[in-house]
Amino acid sequence: MKLAYVEILNDDVEERSGRNERGLWSVRRQQAYLHQGAPYPEPFPIFLTEEMKPYKAGKYLFAGGAFVNMKGAWSFGRNAALIPFADAMNELKTDNSSLMQKPSTVAA
Repeated sequence: MKLAYVEILNDDVEERSGRNERGLWSVRRQQAYLHQGAPYPEPFPIFLTEEMKPYKAGKYLFAGGAFVNMKGAWSFGRNAALIPFADAMNELKTDNSSLMQKPSTVAA
């Protein structure tokens, strides 16, 4: 099994705004690439709220807002969030320290 991860190449943010029948709207998004074991990554947008800073270049894991749909394809909600890969690994080591131990040392 290959680990799916997200790559951000730069901190460029595309901002759009306008007016429709419901009033003013604005969208901020950043280009991301999903690596899931295929020869080429799949590009997709990560949406940013007004208060969010752009993600820095690097590798990330999903921290919420993304799921595999009934057809087996990834779906990304407007609230999809990323966590830096290194931070995710450190959090797993800290929060699940018993899972990182040898089976013989895990308390029953």
